[in-house]
Amino acid sequence: MRCLALIITFLMVVSVFADEIEVQPGAEAKDAQITSAMSNYNWGDRLYLTDNWGNCDTRGMIEFDFEEYGFDPEGNYRVNEATFSVYHILNSPEGATWYLYRITEEWEEMTVTYNNKPDYDEDYFSETVYSASPSWEEFDVTNMVQSWLDGEYDNYGFYLWRGGYANKITYHISSDHGASSWHWKLYVNYDDLTVIEETSIGTVKALYR
Repeated sequence: MRCLALIITFLMVVSVFADEIEVQPGAEAKDAQITSAMSNYNWGDRLYLTDNWGNCDTRGMIEFDFEEYGFDPEGNYRVNEATFSVYHILNSPEGATWYLYRITEEWEEMTVTYNNKPDYDEDYFSETVYSASPSWEEFDVTNMVQSWLDGEYDNYGFYLWRGGYANKITYHISSDHGASSWHWKLYVNYDDLTVIEETSIGTVKALYR
């Protein structure tokens, strides 16, 4: 019975300490657009992460500041679910697929251009098929957020990219747009394992007093 009580107690502790954040930042967020149409121009304050530049290589860039969101760089976290959501006001034609690619080098929002763009991992880590009408599009970023929090990869953010030059008529809203309710969002459901472990040990000790 004592073992069963310990198991039940531990499960209760785990459920109590599951937490979540939902971030929808303003202009203070780090995002930018780059395009081969104007390859030496900085679009760090652009209202759109991507827009219609015709048959050009156009990419959105986003980077999360996890410390600002309350995550301890020395912490131990288990990510249960993480999603990146972005709003588009036009996508033509219907059925375009967009991808997220992990950026592997540092970049600065107000100086990055297509000509000095950072390198990236050529294997995309998330994809979503878009509708044609204006809507929220959601990407699963659970594994990547876990890797960033674990320190497996340095966090330099990611490219929001079509991956090819076709179908560039997609306007994604950036964090600099006046319609703040359309700014991109990050949702993370997680467990702080350090807190769980410390609390569990304390609970176990209390049972044996």
